[in-house]
Amino acid sequence: MIDQEWSFYTIRRSKMANQDNDNAGVSRRRFLQAGAAGLAGGFLPHTTPEASATPSRDLRDTSHIYHARNGMPAQNVAKVFEMAYGGIENFIGPNDVVVLRPNLQWPRNGYTNTDTGKAMIDLILTRPGGFTGEIIVVEDEHRSNPHTSSSSGWCTTNKASNGPYNWFELIQHYVDHAAEYPNGIHTDPVTGQINVSFQFLQGSNNFTLADPHPILSTYGGANFAGANSVQDGTVDPFMLLKNTYPTRNCLYLRRSDLVYSSAIARVSPLRNEYLMSYAVFKSMHSGLYVSMYRDHPTAWDPDAEAFTAQPVKLINMSTLNHHGSYAGVTSIVKAHFGVVYGTFHSTGWDSATPRTFYYAGGAIGYWMGTIRQPDLHMSCAERIGRTSRQESNAFAAKSVVISTDPVALDYYVGKYILFPAGGTYGAGGGSAAEPTTNDPSLPGGYYGLTLEFCRDPLADHSIINGTLNEAEMSINVVDNTPGDFDNDGDVDLEDYDYYQDCHAGPDLPPARPTCDMADLDQDTDVDLDDFDLFGSAVSGPDV
Repeated sequence: MIDQEWSFYTIRRSKMANQDNDNAGVSRRRFLQAGAAGLAGGFLPHTTPEASATPSRDLRDTSHIYHARNGMPAQNVAKVFEMAYGGIENFIGPNDVVVLRPNLQWPRNGYTNTDTGKAMIDLILTRPGGFTGEIIVVEDEHRSNPHTSSSSGWCTTNKASNGPYNWFELIQHYVDHAAEYPNGIHTDPVTGQINVSFQFLQGSNNFTLADPHPILSTYGGANFAGANSVQDGTVDPFMLLKNTYPTRNCLYLRRSDLVYSSAIARVSPLRNEYLMSYAVFKSMHSGLYVSMYRDHPTAWDPDAEAFTAQPVKLINMSTLNHHGSYAGVTSIVKAHFGVVYGTFHSTGWDSATPRTFYYAGGAIGYWMGTIRQPDLHMSCAERIGRTSRQESNAFAAKSVVISTDPVALDYYVGKYILFPAGGTYGAGGGSAAEPTTNDPSLPGGYYGLTLEFCRDPLADHSIINGTLNEAEMSINVVDNTPGDFDNDGDVDLEDYDYYQDCHAGPDLPPARPTCDMADLDQDTDVDLDDFDLFGSAVSGPDV
């Protein structure tokens, strides 16, 4: 701990405490004076970022995994894109239609962490060069009332082990603060909606948001018509949605020519054989149609009845939780339950002896190989469920991990984040060596079998969705330091400038909506407590 007798702390107590009353902070000059005193007295050593790699094959065949940990969610998200792409601007284009697909089935840590979700949306909206595209949050959580259910991540009030928002509240944040994202948020002149919106990929249920909805007043009174399902792979889904189902928000195409069956899976019997399906849905912002099918890489304009030049980027943003004794772990692979008509849940038997729920991994793998592989997978492992998807005090893993390989990423976060965290199914737990383990490398474990079925769903190598061989994974890990707001490996005056701009005082919202990194104690304000934590991390330039 830094010497508490620093003049840095004298300033903090005598000067900044008074300025909190004026919603102000410490001046740069006073901070510089304090920093000089601190350098004379010694600082905490700064943790050198760890970067380990195990490339065992040609890099073209290596699955690259990027893991940022121990920072604030905004730091971790920014860092993984810096490591993987050199910055978000090299992955997300200025006019992209970005489809974010979180898990929203359960409350608490059961839905994708909204601090991480906000960090991702903020990063896109503030990308260098600006953003003129749109962001759409989508999910099919297989409920008839996703807009009112207390269990739904859309609107739950049970946010323990998550961020300060549910996902409705997160989207409303951008409605309320649109003016503060001048180069990222814009309003469509026809629909009147901003370019951060949502869509329910409901299988069949109709519902109407209350008017005004207690959270999304912007969309108050909107009717959400359940998706029609068409079992015909030859039709034009865009024209069908426009002309046959003009009041619908979503249409599912079920491919009778693409069936995950016992025969092709080389197992007997599957509990249910599944037709592959994909959704086509409307943007509430632009009115464009967006497809989940790989042969539709750009958005479709219903007025011009033609594809636009706007690329569609699909990002799978999953939780990391032990799901149950029959299902193993909910992570990257199992998160795909929310992108199909119905669910792959009943592909295998969850109560049989032996249980074969892991057959669902094969159905998901077949979907990836025939319908679409998301452009990127992200494990939002800020808080993780070692024993349950609904924990009141879930383990703080403080991690964000990305890869284009869903199987390798799922394996990595399970073995090196979830399993070491302990609990009943983790390291040292009573079920650590049982089939229900959180260790994907345990032979015969349900989790590992789910990943193997996803990796090679037809058991003939005709579809391969990734690797379970650690020698074929390039692992890149960086330890972030809270307070290193510019992600340059030190905590210095440049970081202080960011903090100063964000300081508002206790129980007040931060000065800017993109100040999440400065809320170091994650209590929704930026005040003296955060300044204390910031001071303890100061290292000086290049230290």
